[in-house]
Formats: sequence, C-alpha cells, structure tokens
Amino acid sequence: METALIGLGRMGIRIAQNLTRRDVKAYCYDIDERAMAKARNIGLRVAKTPHIALSRLRQPRIGLLIVPAGRAVDDAISASLPRLNPGDVLVDCGNSFYRDSIRRARELKRKGIGYLDAGTSGGLEGAMNGVSMTVGGERKYFGIAEPILEEVSCECGLRYVGKSGNGHFAKMVHNAIEYAVMQAYAEGIELLAKEEDMPIGAVLESWQNRSIMSSNLLKYVQRAVANKKRLEGMSSHIGGGETGQWAYEEAAMRDVAFDTLRVALRARELSGAEERLAYKIIAATRQEFGGHEIKRK
Repeated sequence: METALIGLGRMGIRIAQNLTRRDVKAYCYDIDERAMAKARNIGLRVAKTPHIALSRLRQPRIGLLIVPAGRAVDDAISASLPRLNPGDVLVDCGNSFYRDSIRRARELKRKGIGYLDAGTSGGLEGAMNGVSMTVGGERKYFGIAEPILEEVSCECGLRYVGKSGNGHFAKMVHNAIEYAVMQAYAEGIELLAKEEDMPIGAVLESWQNRSIMSSNLLKYVQRAVANKKRLEGMSSHIGGGETGQWAYEEAAMRDVAFDTLRVALRARELSGAEERLAYKIIAATRQEFGGHEIKRK
C-alpha cells in the first residue's frame, strides 16, 4: 500500500510515522525545509515537491493533505494537480471549513478527481497510533481511499458520513463540543481549588475511574493540572478558536442555541487580559493533546 502525504506538521509527521510502521509507503512533502529535514532524519521517504511525491504512486493515486485550513489547502491542491489524473483522490485531513471542502470537491469533480473531507481527531497520540475519522465525499472515492484511511485510523475509528462537507462539518461540531466540555472541566477545577487543602489530583483520579465524567479529554486535563510548574509559569492566554467560531455562527444560522460554546469562546477572548486558573488549564490541556503553543508570563 502507498500514499503521498503533504504536510509534515505536528499531526502529519506522526501520521507518516504511523503509516511507515504499518508497512505503508508514504512519500512525504512539506513546504518547510526544516520539517523535511526532520522527516529525513527519522527515516521517512521525502519528495522535493507534491508533484514528485504523487508521481511515485500507482493509479489510482491517493494523496493525504495535512496542512492548515485556508489558503494552504488550495495551494497544496494546485501543486498536486499536475500529477493527478481522473480517478485519483485527495483527502483533506485538516480542519478545513466545510463550505470550502464542498467547493473544492465540486471544482475537482470537473477534472474527474475525487476529493474527500476527513474530520480527523485524536491529537498527537492518535496521529501516532490511529485517529478517529469522519469522511465526507462521493462514496466511490471513499471506496478507493478506504484502505489507506483504515491504516491511518484506529480500530472502529473510520466512518463514512455522506456527502461532501459532512466530514468537516462533523469535525467542526466535535471541536465545538470539545471547547465547551474543556471549559466546564477547567471552571469546575478552579472551584475545587478555592477549597482549602483540596487534593485536586486525587479527585480527578477518582473521576477518571468509572465516574460519569471519565473521558479521554479528562486524561489530558489531569496531565495539565499535574504539571504545576508549567501552570505557574504560563500566561492565561488560550489561543485557537477558529473551528469553534465557525460552529457558533452555523448554530446561529440554524437556530441552535449553543450557549455552552458561546461561554467557551468568550473565555478565549478574555483569556489574554484576565488571569484565571481555568484559562491556564485549558491552554495547558490543548498543549497536552495537540502540542499547541502556550505563552509564558
């Protein structure tokens, strides 16, 4: 099995390593030469351009795009087109806005090229060991890409969810829920910390074992809270928020009162100016699962 993987950021390089461990030939490219050098140093197959990476594949070619949402995706598509033929498939595994994914699928369909939008979740650990993935697009193209996507995904983690845009729409909502739940965890822990001599670590350990609130996200919250030195040395700035904002705007247009998301987004706006333990916990948790940057005091 083989694929071209375009984008060697935090997620991309780990997915490439995961595929290599599974004996999938992944020909990798990134616009950043430092990322390419890192990939070479750890033994990944690299190509000088997306065109070259794709040219090494037999037809139908399957390319995985793991680049930031927006212009970078369109640029990656443009760079790939010279080596794509009818029947080939590109899979956008990033956090693209679902309406952009619908547009891209429509444009590539005119050329006979498949385009799948893959909502990808699992953070850095998932990238190394298998992600959760909701995939939208034409069913025939999903069938072509499915064997590779099964290798990228964890057991039972891959699901086809219908028409173009559905995969990224599902991921947008996933992230919105993540924002809201993380906010609730962080504010609850901030309240726990107001009680004198409360052993927060012990409380969270108990909650993680068969309580109703146990979750994968709580695991990362636990790690964030346990690293007291990091919390003391960091600012309250959270960062991020793009997919959550998209979800909030979509909810408003569709008459859905996503009030918990509104509170979480407002917290992100205030986090740079207001010092709160809850904000620090959210920022540190994001670093735990996704490697997102935190700001120091």
